[in-house]
Amino acid sequence: MKIAKKATRYIRESYMMGHFPSLRELCASGKPNLAYYGFLGDGNVGDELVFWATRELFSGCNVIPIKRCCPITVQAMSRHFRRSFSGIIQGGGTLIGPTKSCPFIEHFQEDGVPVFFHGTGVGRASPHESWIKVYENAFGGVRGPISNSWIHSRQPKQWFGDAAISLRFAQRLADTKSNRILINLGTHPYHSHDWEQATIATVVDFARYATANGNKVDFLPFHQIDFARAEQIRGLLPDVQVRPKPTSVEALNNEFRKCDFAFGERLHFVVAAALTGTPFFSINYAAKHVDFLESIGQLGSGLSPSDLTLDAVIKSHIESQGPPSKLIQAIRERQQREASRFLDAIASQTPRLSS
Repeated sequence: MKIAKKATRYIRESYMMGHFPSLRELCASGKPNLAYYGFLGDGNVGDELVFWATRELFSGCNVIPIKRCCPITVQAMSRHFRRSFSGIIQGGGTLIGPTKSCPFIEHFQEDGVPVFFHGTGVGRASPHESWIKVYENAFGGVRGPISNSWIHSRQPKQWFGDAAISLRFAQRLADTKSNRILINLGTHPYHSHDWEQATIATVVDFARYATANGNKVDFLPFHQIDFARAEQIRGLLPDVQVRPKPTSVEALNNEFRKCDFAFGERLHFVVAAALTGTPFFSINYAAKHVDFLESIGQLGSGLSPSDLTLDAVIKSHIESQGPPSKLIQAIRERQQREASRFLDAIASQTPRLSS
């Protein structure tokens, strides 16, 4: 049974999720090959979103995830034909921490191959020294001001913004009221906290308040494990509808364009609201939320679970101030300029051998 499950997972992640270029694209497109490191394959909309953003930012390249489950051709490239990669992208999740950085990245950087950090998060104040070494000689930057202060780089860089900001979302029509509110709950077990039940109670109370005031409340899951939370809420409030988990940028964008307010826990639920111009309130269960909110000048649009109150959420909903679009656009332009520098560095490389 375990072997069958592993085989099913391998086939699904390697060939059915649309993460990898086709063999024809790899061999005949003439595009530079970029190795991508980041969480991917677990069906997490946040991970997918930052990967979609990377492919959009580097649309003239083959962006190739390097992970355990990948096609045989990609396995061969990463193990035996590493010189076929022209650049390395460190993805947008919270990947920088106390463990050593990937030897694959260090080896390539020492060999002169450009490395790009696409809004990567720093998970704690003292990351492994190897991350600092790689980061100092890389293009791009980390997610926000907190990550920037934690990386302790001897050559300080400007923080870069969340990777998803690279994407251009169609904006919510601010003068059109839909009377629809999106909510979300969901964290991985290692992010569980003492205030979990109190957080759920606050979300339920806010949904009751919103419904009593003529709003339709929809639960938007970002991961399979979010559905358990959705059913928990529906057990108390049967009128709450559970939306399908978004599988594309367009589907995600449409969910937020057609709502007046978003209140949730997943980081990229909040990011998607911000990119659509939808007023939101964030449950900041980790430093990454504060890192993002500070980067877009919205620290007042979220609270930690221990500080969360129904009154604070209702106040935010009543004021319904949208995110600062000019600041988000400035971050996007910064990302585009740095991506151009990275691509120029790739173009200036001496042609590399294929083995």
